[in-house]
Amino acid sequence: MTKHAAVTGFGVFVLLAIAGFAQQTFWRAEHYDFLLVAPNATGVQYVDWPRGVHQLIYTVEEPYPASYVLGGICANLQQKGWKQQPGAPDVNRWWKTGSDVPGKSRAQYRWSGTWGNEDNEGLSYTLDYTDFKRDHHLRTLHVEAIYSDGIAARQNAARSQQELARAKV
Repeated sequence: MTKHAAVTGFGVFVLLAIAGFAQQTFWRAEHYDFLLVAPNATGVQYVDWPRGVHQLIYTVEEPYPASYVLGGICANLQQKGWKQQPGAPDVNRWWKTGSDVPGKSRAQYRWSGTWGNEDNEGLSYTLDYTDFKRDHHLRTLHVEAIYSDGIAARQNAARSQQELARAKV
């Protein structure tokens, strides 16, 4: 009887461990189904701003160029009917700022994309590698998502286009 209980207890432990690990591999939504939180994200913060603007911020350990996180965001949004705005960068387009020269601040890498839907709502995601700790450089990814209703979306899209134009200069 004792041996059977030990085996059963071990089996339950293994099942719980597997379920816990599997649960961490799923994307989840924060307040809206398009504000996506990557698996294993930490420091998740949601802010409900006035005038229909909602912000989601978190950090996740994902090596550059964040293929899993970026691919997950793009695929999930596409499935939900969001369309990437014209002129938005593709998934392989990262902007580099700063320097990799020893003794100077490290280079920072940023990806930003904007989406819209048929209700004229806007959504932007910005992914940054900005952690200057030597052991986390190009591993700690900072994610920010901003959703805005139709009026705010038009204003944000104009700002995104201006940022894109400045980055190309």
